[in-house]
Parts: sequence; C-alpha cells; structure tokens
Amino acid sequence: MRNLTNIFFSRLFVCAMLLGSTGAASADNFISLDISSSVSTIARGINNNGIVVGTYEDTSGDIQGFTYNSNNGVYDFYPAVGTRVTSLRGINDASNMVGAHWSASGIAFQGFYDNGTSIDSISVPGSVWTQTNDVNNTGLMTGEYSVIAGTTETSSYLYDGSSFSTFASPGASRTRAFGINDSGIIVGDYTESGNTYGFIYDGTRFTQLSVLDSLRTSARGIDNAGNIVGNYQDAAGRGHGFIYDGDVFTTIDVDFVGAYGTKIIGINELGQIVGRYKFEGKEYGFVGVSPVPVPASLFLLGSGLLGLLGIARRKSHA
Repeated sequence: MRNLTNIFFSRLFVCAMLLGSTGAASADNFISLDISSSVSTIARGINNNGIVVGTYEDTSGDIQGFTYNSNNGVYDFYPAVGTRVTSLRGINDASNMVGAHWSASGIAFQGFYDNGTSIDSISVPGSVWTQTNDVNNTGLMTGEYSVIAGTTETSSYLYDGSSFSTFASPGASRTRAFGINDSGIIVGDYTESGNTYGFIYDGTRFTQLSVLDSLRTSARGIDNAGNIVGNYQDAAGRGHGFIYDGDVFTTIDVDFVGAYGTKIIGINELGQIVGRYKFEGKEYGFVGVSPVPVPASLFLLGSGLLGLLGIARRKSHA
C-alpha cells in the first residue's frame, strides 16, 4: 500500500512538473473571426456546443461582446451591460456567460453572470474593480480583482454564486485566474520579480507552468482532462500559443499568411480552441481544432492510479 501511494504522488508530481518538454505543430483548419468595422476582435471562450464568446472594440473605443456559432457561422451581438465596456469572457454548456462591464459613470468595473434569464453583477467585497473570466458547468466562477485603484496588482477569486474565496500566489505582485474546469481546477498566470509564469491551482497549492526558454508564460484555459492552453513569448519576444497535456508543451500558431502573435485563450472537450492573432497590427479572433491530440494524461493518469489505490485498500481489508 505504501509503495502504491508513493508511486501515485511521484507520478502525479512528474506529470505536473515536466516543464522543459516542447513540441511544434503545423496549425490548420482555423476560421478567422472579424466583426465588421471593428478595431479588434478576440475570441475568449468556447463551450462543448461550439458556441464562442468574445469581445470587439468599435471605432469609438468601446468594448462590446459577441457570440459566434461555429456550427453555422452565425454571429450575434450581445446586449450592452455597461455603456463603455461589455466584455464576454466565458461560457458553459448551458450557455451561462460571464464577463465584465463598466459604464464610465463612477461605478467600479464589475464582473457579471448571465444565466439566460437575468444578469447579476459580481464584485469582490472591498475591491475597486472585479473581472469574471470563466464559469464551469457546476456554476463555479473565477476571475481577478484589485483593492488598489490605478495599479496592476491583482489577486484572484473563486465564486459559487453566494460566497467568494480569494487566493494569490505567495510572493506574487499579480495573480490572474483565467480558466476553470468542472473539477474546480483553475489556471492563470502570476508575476513575481518581473517574471510571468503560468499556474495550475487546485484550491490548496500552485504548480508553476513555464515553457522552456520563454520570456513569459500564461495559462488561459483548461478542459476536464487537464489539457491546458495559453500563450508564451519566446526568447526573441515573439508570441505563440501552446497546448500542454501534462507532459509536453506543443506550440500552436495559426497558419494564415502574414499572421503572428497567436494567443490561445479557450478550449472545450472536443479539442476546439479559440483565441486571437495579429495581422498588420490588427487583432483578429479565431476558432479551430487543435492540430495535435489532447490526451487526458494529467487527470486520467491520476484517476487511474487512484483506482489502483482503492483496489489495494480493499485488498488490505479483505
């Protein structure tokens, strides 16, 4: 029994900490998203029904939300919650959506939750602004907030619809939670001593994620198998997207001619990914299918070994 316990925790630790492995893939089958007459378009989340949520900036500088149905190519404009900013940032399979809004009227920048019937504002007690970045299928929400006006110093939170749990990476000046899966595992990034790293947070501890030789790494989304997507800057300062399966970081760049600066922001259980890229200085959104397999190595390995532990425990009592 002791040997199985040691194997379980050592294998789980190895899966989480193999940060130096990298790979590359040729990206294809991506669809570019561009709201007509917009200054920029960004896709921020996708559910298992293929519904994409995102934001666009109009010519007056206002940020508004949109949805995109990847099954039929139809866009819908999201009604403004704030007069200056309505940012859609996450969606679950029930099409409950979260984001942030601001009205430039003295009201603090606030998160919001749209359950399809009503829209509720979200504000961490004592904060000067709050942003909600993702919602899972159990209704848990996560995001970031600040208690100091005019600063980049932020902490993160988990919200169940009635109460907040706040957290921050020890020693970090900024902790930003971006994605959450149905097991409540949260991913994001934190900044410490001027360096930015991705993280996995299980409610108790942080595990650092860093692409080998990168200048910065940010984890943005996680599926239920534990596959993580995000972005990083290479040693030359160029931006790339990645997918991390618990063992290997694989670089993913959209293959549109002249495109650069790929950021992957969301992933669903079907391997569909969303994000943004740049072309001639303008941001465009995209949706596509990951060009690499997304094995469930991190969490299926853990669950399999937990099964072995259970078998061994039953045998010990037989």
